[in-house]
Amino acid sequence: MDYKYIVISTLDLEKSKYLENLVKQSSKSLSTEFNPKELIFKYKDNHLGYSIHSLLILDDNVIAAFTCMPRKIDNNSILVGCDTFVVKEHRKNIFILKKLFESLQKSELSMNYSLILGVPNEKASLYWNKIAKWEIKSELDIVCLPVIHGFFKYFFALIYFLITILFFSKRKNKLGQNLDDLKKFRNYTSINNVYVRNYVEHNKNVSYMFGFSKNTRLELAHNIFKTIIKNGNSVVLVGYNTPLKILRVNKFIKRKFNIHIKYFDQLILKDIVFDIAILDNR
Repeated sequence: MDYKYIVISTLDLEKSKYLENLVKQSSKSLSTEFNPKELIFKYKDNHLGYSIHSLLILDDNVIAAFTCMPRKIDNNSILVGCDTFVVKEHRKNIFILKKLFESLQKSELSMNYSLILGVPNEKASLYWNKIAKWEIKSELDIVCLPVIHGFFKYFFALIYFLITILFFSKRKNKLGQNLDDLKKFRNYTSINNVYVRNYVEHNKNVSYMFGFSKNTRLELAHNIFKTIIKNGNSVVLVGYNTPLKILRVNKFIKRKFNIHIKYFDQLILKDIVFDIAILDNR
């Protein structure tokens, strides 16, 4: 088969003949209904104004894709992998994703980045570790703060305020994420410069917090308190090196969320603190 590997920016993808086909194949392979406008907005929503797309083309059709979105860690640019797929008919070739990554890594578009970061599902985790040779460095910190609706929310809000004060552990001298350039969060509820969005998961209402990772002790306690009072939901905080890492509940969660890294320069994962805002692409 006459495979063709190409690496293009979102700006070029938007004008190319591949966009509509990429949207179609992404929707089919990832079981999520995409549309061109939403997809382009997501890929442009960063400090550079574009993402990087490594595509495998066959007869002018996109049969595999690996996309990386730029993110800002203080003054460092990193890439976060997302929206990766190979159409069903071509999955027997297990090296396609590896070649997509290698093509992206060799491209001029990937210059001046410190690392590529990803949190694939458990099935894909083995592939990125054993075949693509990304390093597994850690698990995400997952902290869940259950809340009972109604009047009891005030009791839970106060309890978690006190718990945060007691168990907060500031990550000193860590490089943190910068969300100023991400337009998506302007549509979220903002509480003291932390963004909140409500979801229904497993038939339960939960509130996710974004951008909390560099909060001070009082800021985080106050943000959790206000989030519970405003929404009455259980609160979920996800990240790495987070201020409430001691309260992580990973051992109670059946799925593992391993952080995979491919380093490009001297920046290393242990120097970084971030929360789910850097990963979230919903």
